[in-house]
Amino acid sequence: MARAASKTKPASGSRKKKVVDPPAFIIPVEADNIVQEGAEEEDNSNQDNSEDKSNWWTCPKCKNQLKHFHDGSSLCHKCYGRYLRTDQINLTGLNPRKHFDDTELAELQASIKEYGILEPLIVRPAAQGMFDLVAGERRFRSACNLQLGLVPVEILDLDDQQVQDIMLIENIQRSQLGPMEEAWAIRDRLSQGDIAQAELAGKLGKTQPWLANRLRLLQAPMDLQEMIISREITPKHVILLLKYTKYPVYKEIYAELKEKTARDGNVSVKTLESLINNKIEYGKETFDLEDLSYEYRELKSYLDLTNCTKCSDFVIINKYGKKNRFCLNKACWQKLVNQAKKKLDDAFEKELERLKKKTAVDLKKLPYDRYNKLKYANFDTKACVNCDNKQFSTEKEAVCLDPKCFKKKNNAKEKQKQQKIRDEAAVCWAAVDEFLDRVPDLENIPDSGMNKEILRTMVRIFGIAIWGETARKGLNRWGKVPTSQYTDEYKAFLASIPDKDLDKVMIRLMVAVRFTQGSCGGTSNGPNIETLKEILPAAAPYYKAPEAAK
Repeated sequence: MARAASKTKPASGSRKKKVVDPPAFIIPVEADNIVQEGAEEEDNSNQDNSEDKSNWWTCPKCKNQLKHFHDGSSLCHKCYGRYLRTDQINLTGLNPRKHFDDTELAELQASIKEYGILEPLIVRPAAQGMFDLVAGERRFRSACNLQLGLVPVEILDLDDQQVQDIMLIENIQRSQLGPMEEAWAIRDRLSQGDIAQAELAGKLGKTQPWLANRLRLLQAPMDLQEMIISREITPKHVILLLKYTKYPVYKEIYAELKEKTARDGNVSVKTLESLINNKIEYGKETFDLEDLSYEYRELKSYLDLTNCTKCSDFVIINKYGKKNRFCLNKACWQKLVNQAKKKLDDAFEKELERLKKKTAVDLKKLPYDRYNKLKYANFDTKACVNCDNKQFSTEKEAVCLDPKCFKKKNNAKEKQKQQKIRDEAAVCWAAVDEFLDRVPDLENIPDSGMNKEILRTMVRIFGIAIWGETARKGLNRWGKVPTSQYTDEYKAFLASIPDKDLDKVMIRLMVAVRFTQGSCGGTSNGPNIETLKEILPAAAPYYKAPEAAK
């Protein structure tokens, strides 16, 4: 009361001024008025102690008594703080921030519990003595969780547009919004039509390109938006991916990106660029306009790519140190291919017309699959001498212009050749077996000096060493050979071979090896009489030519 005692008492006979509470919605409350009103209220409280104090509360900050005004707020005349009960404040839903981190809220609650709310909440008047929260939702939520009765406020008279501006500016300047929340809030603010992008960017303290890029995030598919919200990627990743979202290659890129983020955590923008280039270069539905794939190579001189330089469906990536253009639009590419094929067919028809005039064939004008050079034929080409499809190229090479006929004759000749190899192998093995049948068994050879156990071990080791088709050919005389040499089945198979045949097994395995290698170490086309005479001359007399064997 020292402050009150120092005050000069009013002159006798002077009239006491009646203190009037501030009218509802004095916004904002001027500091000078607060001081004046506080002094008068304090004087009146000293002079009239009988005043009803049921409308006084205690200031949470300085523990001074509060005065309750008509607008529903309370004022502290010592610290000049204005307060509202938490049940007087409404959440409007206009706040662009939609996600509140539980950990951050817990930290804020701990700070408020120890130090109180240091910065007032901004509110605006609403109906029936209520107030709408404009700024400070995190502090308000924390106060409610702590069950605080009063919170400090600053009351401002604002319309909806001003409320949105304040909410957006405060959240962005404090970096409290996620990128998607910023994009949604900017979209909602611009949708009212009373402000341009450049003006809004200036209010936010940002550049117009920054604001435009935030709006571009709204064009991203929902899967990318969810990755931004979960902080797996940043807006830079999304801006890089936006150009590919409408093409089939995007599915491959997105799947690889999800796999990398799940395995390695955050993926850098540079890593994403490499991933995109790799998917485009080796994608099934992307098309290299510079180095055409094998199936389109013959169309290169007929493809009209002049309009592709102005098209938005192609991208440029580095491939083997040079910049290649890739088309991402499969439908457009297929249209160009069909046009090129028509031009190629027209050129082929013109070339056929020339052939009717007995002129030389220009192979450069023909697709590679429309002719075959007769010098590469496996069959006898004497039958093609009088064929209309046999012509000569400008290089004076004989060519066949009927690929189907050429392939049919080639396949028939190859089939005949393979059958001949199989027949030759059969008679060679028959000669070997007939020779072995005439060799005395080991048990019938007196004093042979051969240890059967050692011989069986040699058979097992040798069979393992040459395992494969060669070993199976050598052993198939004694039954079906197992597919693996390391199984119990193989051991049982070897055990089933009679002791008297062990020497014959060794001979047959060695013959199989030489049949595989061929005569005199050359390349083998299967068993033949020359190899048989070299490795087992004693069996040669039992050889019967395939024709005679039949």
